[in-house]
Amino acid sequence: MNSEIIIEIISDEYSRKILSATANKELSALQLSAQLDIPQATVYRKVRCLKDAGLLKPIKSVIIHGNEEIFYRSTIKKAVMIFERGKLTARLELNEVDSFVRLWKIFTNKNIKATKK
Repeated sequence: MNSEIIIEIISDEYSRKILSATANKELSALQLSAQLDIPQATVYRKVRCLKDAGLLKPIKSVIIHGNEEIFYRSTIKKAVMIFERGKLTARLELNEVDSFVRLWKIFTNKNIKATKK
């Protein structure tokens, strides 16, 4: 991803809030809207943009009262912006958010606790 796109996304207040909120836990668009006090339509629009850019990844899908609710997690590990010799550049280091690895860790953790009893 080129620096201009990264800078444009990171400079957007709502995108930053969404990425920060989903850095350490999965949240749905409805949860993001409520917690960050951002209108739902704006959250859905920003989520789509961040997802298309590869900065937000759907982690799980839950059916609640007949409606599908998708939970998202930020893929950004580190963002670096440098202003040098009159030029602004940006670089991202991404986490690999792998659902299988996440599920395996949960599964093995439960088995370890069950065998210790």
